[in-house]
Amino acid sequence: MTSPEHHRQIPLGIDASTLAPETLCDSVRQTVERSPFDSLSVSGKSLDLQALLALSQSRNCMDALHLIKSYRDLLQATHETCNIPFGRKGGAHQRIDVARATQFGDLVYIPRTPGYAYVVSDVEGDMTLIREIFKKERILERLERNAPNDQVYFICLGDVVDRDGYQASQIVEFLLDLKFNRGFLPNIHLLAGNHELSPLIQIDDNQGGFFKEVVQYRSSYAMPGRRDRELEHEVKEWFYETFSCELPEDIAPGRVALWREFNELFRVCPKTIITENGLVLCHGGLTDTGPFEFLRDPEKWNKPSFEHGIQWLSNTGFAPGSLSEEESTAFSLLRGILVEDITWSDWRPDVTTTQPNLSRQIDEAGNPVPLGCYFGPEALSHYLETFGAKVMIRGHQKGAPDGARKPRDGVWHSHDMIVTINSSAPSSSWQEEGKGNFREVIQPAHSYLEIDLTRAVRGVTDVEIHSL
Repeated sequence: MTSPEHHRQIPLGIDASTLAPETLCDSVRQTVERSPFDSLSVSGKSLDLQALLALSQSRNCMDALHLIKSYRDLLQATHETCNIPFGRKGGAHQRIDVARATQFGDLVYIPRTPGYAYVVSDVEGDMTLIREIFKKERILERLERNAPNDQVYFICLGDVVDRDGYQASQIVEFLLDLKFNRGFLPNIHLLAGNHELSPLIQIDDNQGGFFKEVVQYRSSYAMPGRRDRELEHEVKEWFYETFSCELPEDIAPGRVALWREFNELFRVCPKTIITENGLVLCHGGLTDTGPFEFLRDPEKWNKPSFEHGIQWLSNTGFAPGSLSEEESTAFSLLRGILVEDITWSDWRPDVTTTQPNLSRQIDEAGNPVPLGCYFGPEALSHYLETFGAKVMIRGHQKGAPDGARKPRDGVWHSHDMIVTINSSAPSSSWQEEGKGNFREVIQPAHSYLEIDLTRAVRGVTDVEIHSL
């Protein structure tokens, strides 16, 4: 059996906790570098929700593939070696000195803003849920108005794909269309969860569904598009390398290419959001790697600086020549553990520090495989303190652990510093009616969160819970 600690070890003996922030990028500036998104233009007004949804559903396979690739390229640019700006406010605690929500690699920072953020997690392909929240909160109207005293953000914390809802691709295209094509770059944030980052889950009949959605059930993707023989050959090779089997003859390579492109996009989606008013948002939980390795040992409580924590979570590229080839390889492995932690970790109020998470996967011999970590109140408290935060908002866990309070269906909280939301709980489902037709069955009590970004968050009671 593999040691539970095996995947927690830092390769090649590198002590990442001692790295200075300057090692992780060229320099720390007090000015904002030019964003790769600055050249994007703002679209016209009078956005219509139904028209945007219809547009997201009507593209043929090749058009959708090129669109998703363009979004991926824009997100990829935020992972290149970059300067993360910092500034001092009142000569006290350092903060990122930006005037709007900004993405640096895997991290998004949202400053204190007169307005509100609406948060969902584990949507699982339920487009109806997204549509109803947009209508109820008049999100498109408020985005268009762009009133200085009423900014609006919409945040998905991962697991948009898989399970029983077969409209995940439409949700992704709709939200990223708003973000990149309609001028709402700072306002829409789609975080990656463990399902977005696990093609093996997406293709598994018992756990996934996103593979079937893209290559079989999404009718618009069956529409003719120009064929690319070279791409089809490349996809067949990739499928074999990834799954150790040939692509079935009855599956169109063009649609598999689109599914692969979605997965490449998910890989570079952000993983964590930090807000100036006191929140850390993610899919699974915290990480105990790199500068946060101290969370594993209660005798070594020595949290990193705010700057170092930000640098680590951003997961951006290293300055050219700062690391040897061997060190770069080692850190690539360690960064993989970082992302695994943030998307797979589970809250356990009975855990003091952190422990390997052994509840998510077993190998062929029936032995548990560690994925992420368990984290408890003491570890979370120190993690939040690094960023001057009071509450973590996350999804991922379906059932509330012992001692958690559940004020609404799909939401629970514990210790006044963690809120877990599953917007699809109880999940929506799709029932086959024959001849490839499906009927959507929506269950009640879908939930989402509302956060006043103007007010400082002191505890979970400052996070509003709404049910549809």
